[in-house]
Amino acid sequence: NFSTLGGSAQTSLNFSGTGSRITLGVESYTDRADASRDGAPRPQFPDAQRQAIGVFIQNEQTLGRLSLIPGLRYDRFKAESNTDVARATDEDRLSPKLGLGYTLTEHLTLTGSYGEAYRAPSLLETYAQGTHFLGNEFRPNPDLRPESAKNLELGFRIGLDSLWAEDDAL
Repeated sequence: NFSTLGGSAQTSLNFSGTGSRITLGVESYTDRADASRDGAPRPQFPDAQRQAIGVFIQNEQTLGRLSLIPGLRYDRFKAESNTDVARATDEDRLSPKLGLGYTLTEHLTLTGSYGEAYRAPSLLETYAQGTHFLGNEFRPNPDLRPESAKNLELGFRIGLDSLWAEDDAL
């Protein structure tokens, strides 16, 4: 039996006259896995739980034709086995982001961004054990590190209004 309970909230604050909009957010969830069927233990699946929380802040700043969007996100997760098959884990990470936009014309904007991402291992990836199919032995791996990624994007946005009808947009 696997279950997830969580939620998220975010708000944006516009500061009129400054060209700045700050967005703040938080998200949290708990995963629980009960490794039993009809009351009997099933070692092939984890009997474990994981809590995760992420908080972030981003500022969208417009300076004439230039838009600057710096941001930070902090993630932390804790996971533990209810049957002590492996030690508990506790990991965290700060991930930066920076976006830029430059408006060339009323309809064309050049964009670029750099960001980092983070993904904690799932309960199955960390605590699965036992024989899965013939000859395929799983062992718990609490030393499994979270995945991280670095992303660079370059592009452009085109916006056209009233192209075929008065209130349309492309």
